[in-house]
Amino acid sequence: MTNINDALLSKIAHAMDGPWNRSRFIDLLIELGLYKISDFQAGGIIRNYNFILEILQIHASLNFLREVNERKQFPKEILRELLEAGINLSKVDGVEETSEPQKPVISNGKIKEPEKADPAITVSINGNVTGNVVIGDRNTANQQSAQNNASKSKEVFFDAGGRLRQVREEIGVKSSEMIELLGLQSERQYLTMERQAEEVPFSLLELVHKLTGVSLEWLKHEENPRYEIEAIYFNPINRDLQYCDSLNPIEYFLTLEPKSLHTGLIVQTNKYCFQTIETGVNLNLWDWLEDHWAIPAFYKFLKALSDPWHDIDGIIINASDDKRLYDGSIHFSAVSRMKKTDLIYDILDINETRGVVARYSKTYGGNWMHKVHDTFKKYL
Repeated sequence: MTNINDALLSKIAHAMDGPWNRSRFIDLLIELGLYKISDFQAGGIIRNYNFILEILQIHASLNFLREVNERKQFPKEILRELLEAGINLSKVDGVEETSEPQKPVISNGKIKEPEKADPAITVSINGNVTGNVVIGDRNTANQQSAQNNASKSKEVFFDAGGRLRQVREEIGVKSSEMIELLGLQSERQYLTMERQAEEVPFSLLELVHKLTGVSLEWLKHEENPRYEIEAIYFNPINRDLQYCDSLNPIEYFLTLEPKSLHTGLIVQTNKYCFQTIETGVNLNLWDWLEDHWAIPAFYKFLKALSDPWHDIDGIIINASDDKRLYDGSIHFSAVSRMKKTDLIYDILDINETRGVVARYSKTYGGNWMHKVHDTFKKYL
């Protein structure tokens, strides 16, 4: 069995874009004998293709590609990266191929097996490719040109201009800034799409998805949630910490809705992209009737998360924004009247050396921060 450590698997699991989720991808790795794991947390949207190449280079056999391709069509981006990387597929069961190997074919985004009875062959993929063409040195410029034209003609368009505008306004950028962020050439053409005078190509929707984290299904079909929500369960906390780290965060935020005392976690992954994570924790810990094991686990998770950072902002938000943020209805940038605090460090200050308990009571009512500290001390 190939030895893959947890850190690499975590990166792989968040590397691949498209309709797969982590659970399906990990199940596939286990089924193919590439990894053995019992309790890796499922869920999560996978973001780029760099680490899928690493796993293929670790175990790059033709049978592996065949088995993966039978289960799900490869996104064309993966195929293109494989070809440009010049990956050689290893021999299977040590059988030598005596005649010239046939070239695999990409058809409709899938690798089509060579028509050969014996699968134990060695295949070498060379050269670059764009579109659905025969792989190998025999490609001609005419073949590539014809396939490029065919690929363009197959571009799918959606009546999604109004949703484009909503996302742009949520992240607070002008149309001129938006086209620069997306690498477009014409602001006027972009605005004709926003006004729904023209349909939006799928390739542009993908760019918006990668820039902002907005769901492709919402952009295409207005299917909720608009933004995907993840959840952590503190059982075990190391798995949740590993997941957070695998998002390659540039900033964390801990949110609090002061009436219900609901808390949640926001992970910023680029200037305009935020992953919302539901913790399932309300800080009225003294009223919990069950799941008391989660009280010390939540404390330990916050401490382990915050120790390396030292500057995680707490964000106080109203009940309406809290509901919409954690059901995936709005972008984090659209949350109104946010107030920054040192919330996470104040929560962890169970010996109350920071002198903030009275301020929380005065601002938000009640003596709840002191009760939070007492409850933590009871279960730690």
